[in-house]
Amino acid sequence: MRADGPTVTDSAYRAEFGLPARFQLGLRATGRTNGRARTVGNIDAQALEVRWGLAKWGRAFGNPTIQAGWTEASRGPDVGEVKLLLGGGIARAWRWGSNLGWTQEASGERAIDRTLTAGVSYTAGAIASVGVETRLALADRLTAEGGPRTPMAREFLTGPSLQIRPVRRLYLDVAALFDARDTSRSRTALVAGWEF
Repeated sequence: MRADGPTVTDSAYRAEFGLPARFQLGLRATGRTNGRARTVGNIDAQALEVRWGLAKWGRAFGNPTIQAGWTEASRGPDVGEVKLLLGGGIARAWRWGSNLGWTQEASGERAIDRTLTAGVSYTAGAIASVGVETRLALADRLTAEGGPRTPMAREFLTGPSLQIRPVRRLYLDVAALFDARDTSRSRTALVAGWEF
């Protein structure tokens, strides 16, 4: 978001299910609102994600997990993605995580986004965790059908994160990331989840 530009709001509703052999299935419904054009929370895309852990948790450094997903969009092109997910504990009360991703549109401008996200957090008691997150993204797209690709656009965001667990199964995550070169650009995430 730019201070002088439109606010883009992404809404996502997801459910995840653990399966045998270190597999996990994720279902997601998402919506995007540009400025005040539509109501926040409308759904315009559905996604299916499959994750597979290369080893049992704690048996390999970083607990490497591969994620593949497909998003079917009501408006705009469908999108495929592949990610490498890493994370684990550093020391007592300290945790880290990092994702390396490749996302590509299936039609239209065939935009490609390459992302690296990373974060570290400290568990401050039974209720809260505080941390820092970063996001590096490189993106390009076709200038015309069959034409050359645009120059690479770069984004580097960093900022604080907070997780609150008012009860054992409920968590609330907030992360406010700001552009290191242009503080008028920001990306804020709010996540509420319930673990069954």
